[in-house]
Order: sequence, then C-alpha cells, then structure tokens
Amino acid sequence: MVLMTTTELLHFVGIRIFWLNLTPKLIPISKQMKPVGHGNEERKIKVKLSFERKCKMKGVCKVCGCTWNNPCFNHQHGFCWWANKEQDLCSHCAEELLSKDPNTIHCVNGMVFPVLSVHQPYALMLVEGKKEFEYRSWKLPKQYIGKRIFIHATRTLTYFDPQFAEKAAFDECDQKAIVYNLNSMILGSVIFDESQEPTEYIVEGQPKQLYKWPVLEPIKLIKPLANIPGKQRIWKIQF
Repeated sequence: MVLMTTTELLHFVGIRIFWLNLTPKLIPISKQMKPVGHGNEERKIKVKLSFERKCKMKGVCKVCGCTWNNPCFNHQHGFCWWANKEQDLCSHCAEELLSKDPNTIHCVNGMVFPVLSVHQPYALMLVEGKKEFEYRSWKLPKQYIGKRIFIHATRTLTYFDPQFAEKAAFDECDQKAIVYNLNSMILGSVIFDESQEPTEYIVEGQPKQLYKWPVLEPIKLIKPLANIPGKQRIWKIQF
C-alpha cells in the first residue's frame, strides 16, 4: 500500500481535474447532425411523422386522421362513424361518394360555421327545397353570399302567409315539424345568392320592406343536430 501525504494527494487530484477539463466531451452522432433545410421544413417533417404514427393507433382514421373527438362532417350525412371494427377507417373516407363530396369536411373540431335561425315550418321548407326565397328586413352580408349556411329551426311556429310560401308545402312541413318535434335544432344547410332589392309586403297588417334572398342547393341533414338554442341574425357555431 502506498501512503500519500495531504500535499501529494491534493497535487494528484488537481492534475486529474486539469486533464479531465482538457479532455473533449464525446457528443452522440445524432446530436452532432444538423437538420437539413429551414426550420419550417424540419417542422413539416415532424408533423408528418407524428401524423403517420398517430394513424397507426386504434380510433384514428388512417386516411384523414380524424378521431371520435375530432370527426369529419358531411352536410347531408352529418358526422362520420367507424367503417370497420379496427376503428382505423371512418365512414367519410371509406365511402367514395362521401370522400369526394365537396360538402365533406375532415376533422372539423374547432371549425366555425355560419347559422341562420328560422321559424318552423319555414326552416324545414328551406332545407327540403320547398321555399325559393328567404325574406328578411336586412340585406344578406356580402361575406355570406354563395357560402353554405346552416339552417336552424327555432322553437316558434309561425302562421301561413301566401306571400311567402305555397299552402300545400307549408302544411306538409308544418305537420312534420309538429309530429317529429323539429325545433331547437340544425336541420340542414343552404346557399344564399345575393339578396334582391327590398319590396313592400303587408306583414301582420303593417307595410314592411323585405329583401328576398334566393335559395340555392338546399341540403337536409339525415339526422339533425339537436338541442341547439337559436340567435338573432346570422350567428356562428363551433364544433
């Protein structure tokens, strides 16, 4: 056994520390490699890898990446559902007609859509294509011209007015609204063309200037979105 004095021990330790500080640290090769390209490209690669890894999970569509909490939506068929028992393919990707439908929107969570509340049975008449115009005291805002808008049915039933609808279509939709309790729900969607110049109508015995909004491409939801309270004018809903 070699015995060292305190002075010799401190001298030895000092030399060891000095040489350790001079010794270059070994960095793993993965950390030495720098990403090729700009930061945005690196971020895109990470997002792509994350998406591919996510789509291998159960409960995630392998085509669009939708989940139960972030589904796809079609303006006629509503929200998507699983097309297989593995739960890795949603209905709106499995069905060719739905996947190619321009009214199919994938992963709608967080998206905002415009809504117009209408009294029954006029709301039902709109989505069934039995009402050519929507009459309002205000002009359709430019940002909504040619855009698809949800039609929401209010709790209030209105009376028949021959100025605004045909009797047979009104009675048919009125009966459906009462029997199936179609109120406080989104029934479908339409596209409004540019509103026409106001015309005077007699409403509840009083003259009133109303704009005519031409109705285009009505679509009725197979299963309405229920229990939704309405609002005035054009409002927005977020999925």
